[in-house]
Amino acid sequence: MDYSAGGAISCYGGTITIEDNDITNCTAQSGGAVYLYQSTVTMRGNHISECHPNAEYMGTKIGGAIYANHSSLTLENNRIENISGYRDGGAIYAKLSPVVMNGDSILTNDASGNGAGVYADHSSLNASHTFFSANTSSSMGGAIYAKGEQLNIENSILAANRAAIIGGAIYADSVWGGIENNTIDRNGTQYGGGNMYVASAISLFDIRNNLFTYADKNGAQFGSTANITFQYNDCFGNITDDVVSLTPDSTNISANPLYADTASFDYHLLVNSAAIDAGDPAGGNDPDGSIADIGAFGGTNADFFQPEYVKNLTATAVNDTTIRLTWDQATGGASYYAVYADTSSGFVPAEEMMIATVAAPQDSFLHHPVAGCRYYRVSAVNGSGYGGGYSSEQSACTAGMDLIPPTVTVVYPNGGEIIETGDTLSIKWIATDNVSVDSVSIYLSSDGGTAYETIAHGIPNDTAYQWVAPSILSDSCLIKIVAYDPGLLTGMDTSDSLFSIKDYTAVEDKGEGEGDITPKFVNSLEQNYPNPFNGTTTIAYSVGSREMVDVRIYDTSGRLVKVLETRKRVPGKYTVVWRGKDAHGKGVASGVYFCRIKAGKFRQTRKIIYLR
Repeated sequence: MDYSAGGAISCYGGTITIEDNDITNCTAQSGGAVYLYQSTVTMRGNHISECHPNAEYMGTKIGGAIYANHSSLTLENNRIENISGYRDGGAIYAKLSPVVMNGDSILTNDASGNGAGVYADHSSLNASHTFFSANTSSSMGGAIYAKGEQLNIENSILAANRAAIIGGAIYADSVWGGIENNTIDRNGTQYGGGNMYVASAISLFDIRNNLFTYADKNGAQFGSTANITFQYNDCFGNITDDVVSLTPDSTNISANPLYADTASFDYHLLVNSAAIDAGDPAGGNDPDGSIADIGAFGGTNADFFQPEYVKNLTATAVNDTTIRLTWDQATGGASYYAVYADTSSGFVPAEEMMIATVAAPQDSFLHHPVAGCRYYRVSAVNGSGYGGGYSSEQSACTAGMDLIPPTVTVVYPNGGEIIETGDTLSIKWIATDNVSVDSVSIYLSSDGGTAYETIAHGIPNDTAYQWVAPSILSDSCLIKIVAYDPGLLTGMDTSDSLFSIKDYTAVEDKGEGEGDITPKFVNSLEQNYPNPFNGTTTIAYSVGSREMVDVRIYDTSGRLVKVLETRKRVPGKYTVVWRGKDAHGKGVASGVYFCRIKAGKFRQTRKIIYLR
């Protein structure tokens, strides 16, 4: 068929449907395949290709596949490709004609002027679920040129289109409406607006939840920012700049969307994509109810191929180093689950935060080892690697692996003491731990630490143990205390120096030259150490004969503060510890105190300074 208007079909008035036709290699000056004037037309499931202008006519050549003038055009699931030779509207030209597109593919068309895909001249354009690719304009608007009317594009892919000057995919001037949940990728121009150029908006123009990626030159560019809202978009990898002439607010991001396979135009989002759940949380959710993904496969009206988001995640600490996660199995063909964790609440999942993958249908995971608090989210992934929305954040805390051993100090006997065999005395120590001291063991060496024998093993950390001195004679004795915490870490301390165990009943006649083996001691009260002190101080004293010994602490008014020791002592050197508390176990105030000893008729007093 060879006409100057409408190479295959011309419509003048009326309401018609053009459906399931293959229209190819047609020729016309305008409307290479279809020409519409004052008509209401629905075109569904048609394939239009290889149209070109009529060489016999020298007039304006516009609308390579469809020309609509004062008409209404609804397109659904049509494929228009390989149209060439026209100036404006390489595939579709609309003048004063509203156009609605849904599910159409506009491919490899060219225009020597503007709008190689669609040219909308004072014609509203509403495009959803459309695919524009490899369309080439020698001027502006490689895929879409829209001027002077409402422009709405949603859930569409515009990829690898090119315009020689500006607006590699979209050129818009004097428009209003919105561009929402689209993937606009790898489009290009020579001068700017590689993915999109908006010259001006005469009323609100809302640009939201879109991917503007890998364009050259520049991603999204604006002639004027008046009446423009630009939020929750991901602008990434564009040359030279992601956004020009507009400063994106904090709702926008610049991060790798991780497309599945751009070579085959598979623009689904892979696991770990920064665009998953990154759309406007106050806008329409994805079909599964999760926060909208950025891009063509997000939002209320998205075609949904990824698994549904993970529901009912729980996190529970099962011991000091392990947290158990459980969740409901996701619908939508989950192949495995990606588990993410961070030490901060509100984290955004990313590859570096993924701690495990769990093969479906398993719906639990043990995280080990863990110390402290962790926050978790889980995403389902299908066999193609498409990532689903994230679960709600859940957290749990563990005490963590104990890496700090107990600290132990032997208090008594700690060196210099002379103990009589058979005496009952208290072995004293101080043992602390960052968690707790589970038990202690006590050992005695009578050969200066070469060998030790067990006095007690695995006893509570009571700070004292009643012990009967054995029947040995040694001046090279040491006590060793070993403390254990619940993690079986150990701390140890030994007496600071040697002490003696003697048998004071072993007395021989002096006439045989041996004399009395009882050591010679004098009554004495030594200065406490440390002094001044905070916490504990050690008071050393010696007695020269078997006496009842009484050691007490008084304040400066002469009032009794605490009785430290009242017991019978044999000649020898001893120590007693004061922890800065009164007789009721209450800490005393800072100040000067006096330690007084009575041993038989012996009396002595020392000044003690306590600092809290």
